[in-house]
Amino acid sequence: MSVTESNLSYLALGAGALGVTLFLSKDYFRNILMGGSKIPVESKASRRKSSYAKEDEPVPEPTPLYITPDQVKTYDDRPWRPFRWPYHQTMSVFKLDVNHWLDMDKYYVDYINEKKRIFHRYSDEHIGSLPGSEEACLELMETVKDHMLKRYPLLFTSEDNGLHVKNELTGEVLDFTLPLKEDPLIYVSKMAKEDFYIVLKNEEDDKHYLMGAAVPFPGGSFGKN
Repeated sequence: MSVTESNLSYLALGAGALGVTLFLSKDYFRNILMGGSKIPVESKASRRKSSYAKEDEPVPEPTPLYITPDQVKTYDDRPWRPFRWPYHQTMSVFKLDVNHWLDMDKYYVDYINEKKRIFHRYSDEHIGSLPGSEEACLELMETVKDHMLKRYPLLFTSEDNGLHVKNELTGEVLDFTLPLKEDPLIYVSKMAKEDFYIVLKNEEDDKHYLMGAAVPFPGGSFGKN
């Protein structure tokens, strides 16, 4: 066989393989569009069900977790998994069980102390709110406070129905009597190690805007504009 004939044979094989690929791709996309795909998909029944209530219903209360301050020192919360199924990486963005909204682990005190250092040194770069978000900030503060008291009754205690709350891990007593001594977002950051964003809907253009944040550990930069 000559070089030319060999090249022609390879071209023929390549064209045939490409034709099969295009044919399979055509059928693949036709099946998807027509709803007849045979690829494994997650059934509706097996999908994760949200533990959150509907918009007109109250958020379910967390289940009390009776761990002591001494136990927290070696406590590992639920493992974080970036994978849902094998080879199916996700962003881990889904509605959580309310019990896992604000987690607790052996690094809690380290997070809280680092938050204090960042807020003291960088201040407005990591915490702040815009006019019009006052009620939302107060609502977030009350929601976080109630959650921590109910979820971790041995770690957050109060003898006056939440007016003063003692963080048994840091020893700090938070004064929630009005007028507040600090920004509501500061109170939130002294109770939970997570970052918080407040997004509100603008009724004029029907869009949502970031109106407040307490983010000592941001994943990026907001800029100054």
